[in-house]
This record gives sequence, C-alpha cells and structure tokens, in this order.
Amino acid sequence: MKKVLIGIGALLLLAGGAFLGVIAWSKSQAAAQVEHTFAALRQSGATATHGGVGFDLFSRTLTISNIAIRSADGSKSVKMASLLADGVTPVVSGRFSAERIELNALEVSVDEPSLHQKTVYNAPVVRIRSFEGPANVLAVPDGTGKHEAVRFGLAQFGAAVAARVEVPDLAGHVTTTPPKDRPHILDASYRQLLAEGIKGGKIATLSFDRMSFENVATGPGPEERMSGRLDNFNASEIDTTPILALASTGATHGTGGGYRTIYGRLAATGYSLTQTDGPTMSVGSILAEGVGLDPAIISFNRLDELAALSQDSRSLSPDQSARLFDISADVLKGAALVSAELKNIKVGDAQSSVEVDSLGMRNFRDGVLESFALRGLQGKTSDGQLLKLDALVLKGFSLTPVFAVSAKAMREGTEPSVEAGLALLQGLRGIEISGLSYPEEAGQPPVTLQHLDMAWGDYVGMLPGRFTLKVSRLGGPISEGDSAPFSYLANAGMKEATLDLDLGLAYDRASGTLTLDPARLMLDKAATLSAKATLTNVPASAFEDPVTLVASAPAIAPGPMTLTLTDHGLVEMAVRGQAQAADQTPEAFRDGFLAELTKTADQAAPAFPSAPGIAAAIGTFLKDPGTLTVSVTPRDGARLMDVLGSEPLLALQNFSITVTATKP
Repeated sequence: MKKVLIGIGALLLLAGGAFLGVIAWSKSQAAAQVEHTFAALRQSGATATHGGVGFDLFSRTLTISNIAIRSADGSKSVKMASLLADGVTPVVSGRFSAERIELNALEVSVDEPSLHQKTVYNAPVVRIRSFEGPANVLAVPDGTGKHEAVRFGLAQFGAAVAARVEVPDLAGHVTTTPPKDRPHILDASYRQLLAEGIKGGKIATLSFDRMSFENVATGPGPEERMSGRLDNFNASEIDTTPILALASTGATHGTGGGYRTIYGRLAATGYSLTQTDGPTMSVGSILAEGVGLDPAIISFNRLDELAALSQDSRSLSPDQSARLFDISADVLKGAALVSAELKNIKVGDAQSSVEVDSLGMRNFRDGVLESFALRGLQGKTSDGQLLKLDALVLKGFSLTPVFAVSAKAMREGTEPSVEAGLALLQGLRGIEISGLSYPEEAGQPPVTLQHLDMAWGDYVGMLPGRFTLKVSRLGGPISEGDSAPFSYLANAGMKEATLDLDLGLAYDRASGTLTLDPARLMLDKAATLSAKATLTNVPASAFEDPVTLVASAPAIAPGPMTLTLTDHGLVEMAVRGQAQAADQTPEAFRDGFLAELTKTADQAAPAFPSAPGIAAAIGTFLKDPGTLTVSVTPRDGARLMDVLGSEPLLALQNFSITVTATKP
C-alpha cells in the first residue's frame, strides 16, 4: 500500500510540477519551458528526456510524448508514451491548475538492492481530474538515509491537490532474488484503482474493485505457487505525512513523539488465498480502524535494518541477533491500531478444515494489544471428528518483554532462564475460553468446557501479585482405569465427569500477606472442596527472582487455614470402590476402616492430643456424609520452612486443629 500511495504521488508530480508548471501561451514557449524543467532534473543527477511538445492555445491543452526519467543511481525510473493536459492555467503565485490530465503507457520501476528486489508497475492509462500544484519541482526535504526518492515524492504529493486519480488497470511485477533463498516472482494487478479528495498529503478515499496476485518460487526444487485476491477494497482518511516523517528523521530508539493516524478506516469484502500443497484460505470481510504509527520510534532506516537482519537470521552473530530483537520491539511499540476484524474465515486442505465467524483485535498501543478475540470456530480433524470453540480471548498480549529478555540473553551469551519464562508470563494478562468441545478419542464423549477465565497482574518484581482462575463445566470421558476420584465415578456407571474451579491468589504489599481465597473445586455428582489460607511475613523481595525468594523463605509464616469438604455422593462411591477392591461389603469395609482410624488416632494422642477428636469427626462424616470442616490455626512462632521440613506429627504440633462434621 505504501508503494501505491507513493506511486500516486509520483503520478501527480509527473502530471504537475515537473511538466505542467511550465505552461506558456505558445507552443514555442511551452517547449522551452518543458526543456527547462527537464534540464533542472538533469542538473540534480537524473537522466531526463522527452519527445515532441505540443500546445493548443484555444483549448489550453498541453501534450508531451516519450517521457523518460531515471534517478541518478539508476534505481528508479519513470516512462510514459505521452502526457495530455486540458484546461491548464497560467502560473499564479508559483502554482497552476489543470482540469484534466491523462498519462498513457506509464511504467514506474524501483530497484531496491538492499532487499534484493525490483518492482515494475505498468498502467495503460492514468486520469487525473481538477489538479492544482506547484509550478516548479520542490527541493528534497532534509532527512537521513537512502530514502531521498520517498521524501521527494511525498513532498510533491503533499503540495498537490486533485479531485480524483483514476487508474483502470495497474499491473505490478516484483522480482526478489535473496542470496540464500530461492528467487520469487510476484505478479499483482489492480482493477479500477481510484483515489479521491487529495490535498495536503491526505487522501479522502482510496479504493479498487479487485487486487489479484500470484507468487512463484523458482530455482532449484519443486515449484511453489501461491495466488489470491482482495475484493472491493476501500480506505478513508489517509494521511501520508507520517510516512514522510518516517523517511525524513531517525528514530529516537524508544522515546515516542506521539502516534499519528495513517489510515482512518480500511475495509474489503473478500480475500482468498491458495497454495501449492498447502491449505486454502478465504475471508468474507475485513475492517480496520485507526491504523497509526509514531515516527519518533519507527523510521525507514530502522525498517531497512530489520529487513536485512531478518533475511538470514540463522547466520547472525549474537550482537546482530540482539539488535534484531531490539528493533522488532521498537517497531511494535511504534505501531498503533484502534481495531481490526476479519469475518467468515475458512481455512482447509484435503484432510481437515476450520471455519471462524470472526477474528478481532482492539487497542494496540505501546507494543501491547488490549484484546485478541477469536469467535465461532468450527473445524473437522483429519479423522473426521468435530472441533468447536465459541470464543478465545487473549488480554494484554505483548511480545516486547520476550524480545527484551531474548536480546539480553544474546548479548550475555546465556541460555534461556527462569527469567525468560517469567517474561512470557508478562507478555499476557489474561485468557478467556468459552464453548470448547474437542474430540479426545473416537467413540468417546468429547472434552467440553463451558467457560474459563484466567487473569494475572499487579506485578511485584518479576512475579504477578494477583492471580485468578475460574473454570465452569469442564468435562470429559472417564474410565475405571483412571485415578481416584474419577475411577469411583466410572465404577458407579458414569461415562464422563464435570468440574468447576474457582481460585484467587493475591499479595498485599502493605501487610506482607499472601492470601488464597477463594479456592473451590466442585466435581459434579461427587463433592465440593473449598479452602482459604494465608501466608504472613512475605516480603516484596520474595517476588523479585528465585534467589531472593529462597533468601526470604525462612521468615515466611503460615497463617490460618480452613478446608471444607461437602459430599454429593463421592463418599459412598469411594467406599463401594474400595470395598470391591478388597472383596468386602461396603459396610464391612467402612467399619474396618473406621476401627483402624480410631486405633491410629489413639496411638498419636500423646504427641497430638486432638487426634482422637479429629478421628471421631471423620468417622461421623463417613457414616453419614454431609460437610467436613477442618480449621487450622498456627501457634506462635511457627515458620513455613520449619513446618515443611519436619516429620508429619512434629509439623502438626505447630498448629491447633479442629475438625467438625455437619449435615447440610
């Protein structure tokens, strides 16, 4: 798209300042002024020639034939069979106008050696209406790097006004010959390309009926071919001045100067892609709004460096690899997007297929995407089973933390560490999944999930100080060979199990308390387990890295804890399952288990006086299941590391424990 905009600017330049500003009221004067303009181009180092010049005073029509201009370095050229302009006016205050301009057999060629790429555009005819522009070629704006032609073209474009530019047919041919990869040839064509409302470097609307392309990988090996098309494209509120800024200044390496919108709105009604021995893809509609960039962070020079480093990343030195990560992070920080959405997406091959209702992104700024949402996915696996997903939402997604850690590792020559893994965690703030149905095995019930919501944040050092997880109706097939408690459910005749989960973990820096609340697990038709627990004397330094966590551990103390188990049928299923394994009746197994429990509690009583009471409460719960509540209160001076490092009975002496059994 950048090249199309620059190409429109070049057309206006050729139709305007370079030629029409020399209009005089006689053929001889017109020819002299045209030659004067071409001489000025030659003085700048360009090669510029033309054929005959004609001027009709009555109709104010100028014609110039066989125009050819080539840049000083030979990398860019413009040719056309003829230029025709009607209704031209004399120069006033350095500007002129024309009612209609027509360019015939236009060819624009751009050679980019750094990218090993050459592009040629051809248009049989270009029509421009209601043109106004400078009478003389403007000076090239100041800037750094090799993008003088871009600065020159966009400066001329910014000084021009046109009601519309129409290109009925435009063809592009791009040849890429990378030194360490196969050559590629890309052919693209545009039908009914139209730009309207051009003024001050801005375009009110830019549209085309269809763009089709074919990319072919040539050279050694089998031919690889990819083709596609984009239909009914329309862009509005286009501003090229930020693009001029990209070519005119060097980036300040991370210090933003503010985002500037380059596309207010982009839309298309269809996109399709086919590949040799690859999946096909189609998109029903495309919409993007608020596409912008920050020229203080991004520049064409940095983009060129990124392209050069990316061409063969396998042979980069550690410093070059680090540089690649740094620039990639800055490019992400320098881009912005209000929203984008693709609808009715279809991807598939001979073995499998996927359809998606919509794929959307919202609020991308400072390298962070506020949300990425996939909705309405339906697919078929290679063995014919169905996959369904109502929604997947990623919140606060960013690659910049990963790039930063990767660049550091490259410079220091170290392997990926725990720090790198935590950086991945910082690159995302949350995930939501709804309506998942996934086939695990043919002939078995699918794995299903009604809803999952997981989020984290409030970072203290490298670790999040807040974590929440909510899972609703997670289900899947079970069998007697599964571990408990699922084997108990299977023995009771159930074919699948469903559970709900609710977890919350939060750190309070002011009090140094880490709290688990809520913590609730509900296994449908079995039991509900809930807990609440705290750790105290947790310093913020414990979150900084693994080393400080180990150093802080001796001071951390356990706080009060409550554990509640409510039975929904699990006790009876467990007793029956264990009784069957022991070849006993459920009653005999229960009586034997309780007798052994009472005996063990009596033996532990001297060291742990509350053991008999705990055993009695458990016995009541097993005989008449309801709710079992365990309350644990730490004694003064208890420390977490001491508890974890002690024998079980010694560890229990650090706590006051009460257990009660009640009916719901």
